[in-house]
Amino acid sequence: MAKYFRVRKWGDYQHYKCGRRITWVKSYCEQLDPENENGQKFLALPDAVKAHVANLRLIAPKCENIFIWDAEKVGEAIGATVPVDLDLLQAEGYIEEITPELMAEIMSSRMVYQDRLASPSPSLSLSNTSDKKEREKDRLAASARQSRTLAKAAMERDINLEDFCREHGWSFPPLNQDYGPLLADIKANPAKQKQRRHHKSQPEHIGEAAGDIISGEDR
Repeated sequence: MAKYFRVRKWGDYQHYKCGRRITWVKSYCEQLDPENENGQKFLALPDAVKAHVANLRLIAPKCENIFIWDAEKVGEAIGATVPVDLDLLQAEGYIEEITPELMAEIMSSRMVYQDRLASPSPSLSLSNTSDKKEREKDRLAASARQSRTLAKAAMERDINLEDFCREHGWSFPPLNQDYGPLLADIKANPAKQKQRRHHKSQPEHIGEAAGDIISGEDR
């Protein structure tokens, strides 16, 4: 199965909150400070690797900071003329692998955020204000549980949830009322079998993610 990674501490380089179209990212002077620990680590990198780090941060918004672990495709995406060493970038702490558990959390957070945007804000009138807030809290919690279940079911079947919804006529992020039928639709596909060797389970990786850069295919 495919392996994915993301830029570490991506939030540190964003100026706008989630949901805004990102047109620029932050950079920090300490990166070139020989007396700073982060600066020492960055300055010790080969010049080509420094450029790879900077360009990954710039292109991360296009794929929502989810990259397929494919050095050749990543190099094409950032315009690299020198091969990208993903293992070195991970060892130096500039990128990190996205585990299945982390991917489920990412998908859940996005679905809850979209659900919050699509829902009207609760009334702030004095009457029943606390009850309305509690109902809104319960609704968002239920939405989070549902989205985690959908993301987990999709990963177990190596399914790109966003593409699956679009191909089968579902909204994405999925609407709460579509949860049951959509889950059944996903589970109609056979789950991937875990590979075993010497009676020990091998690590599972996640399925395809959306976007031209992370899909590994030219569109």
